[in-house]
Amino acid sequence: MAIELTHKKSKYSLSLHKEWGIAAFLNNFHYIYAKTNAKSIWLYMNSTISWLIQQLVMRSNLGDGAGKIETYELADFPLIAIDLENMDIDPGPTKNYKEEFGSLESLKTVNPARIKLDSAILEAIGYKKKKEREEVLLELYKATYQLINARFKKAQSMKTVKAQRNKVGWSAYIEQLKTMLIDGRYIAKNTITFGKEVENLISEITAEKKMQKKILDAYWKERFGEYYDENTIVNNDQMSLFK
Repeated sequence: MAIELTHKKSKYSLSLHKEWGIAAFLNNFHYIYAKTNAKSIWLYMNSTISWLIQQLVMRSNLGDGAGKIETYELADFPLIAIDLENMDIDPGPTKNYKEEFGSLESLKTVNPARIKLDSAILEAIGYKKKKEREEVLLELYKATYQLINARFKKAQSMKTVKAQRNKVGWSAYIEQLKTMLIDGRYIAKNTITFGKEVENLISEITAEKKMQKKILDAYWKERFGEYYDENTIVNNDQMSLFK
């Protein structure tokens, strides 16, 4: 049993486990139990070094650029042995990478809290000179930005390709229906009778009910300027009797 102490503004939360003590865990329901240095782990997992590693190991084929790290992959996630327990820092609300890093023309465009956290980690692992840390930070931010941006661009590209494929396939259905109507010498009328004839033809094109409805609506919209609706057609027929 874990008692959650949620840090609502951040990606990660803190929990208290009755046997293991304080723990940091992901919002993807993967738990990291730590007997000591839970705050250090929590801060490290929110650092840009962690972000960079996540981009390299995560699965990114979930659609719309979403990423996921499986439990066994998280178990092998590299952690740096550093002590940040006494560090006074709040990563702040979770932002998208463009807001967090800015244009990266210089470190001035980066979230100051992120620079403070990442700089402390670099100093702990041996980068003692401020100038050297700043140079490494800028390269770190650029690399992380590029990886995240590339993932989203790839997702958008795949989405566009899929949309084009669907468009081609969709037009093929409509053209097939039109050919069948011409070959059968059907007379297009905004009537229930013609609608039933079109439905029968569409059932020969595909057995999928939802697809049949979409094809019918698309054809009817193109031919008569409105989607196929039996009630509307009946009402129009009744109104025409009084004209």
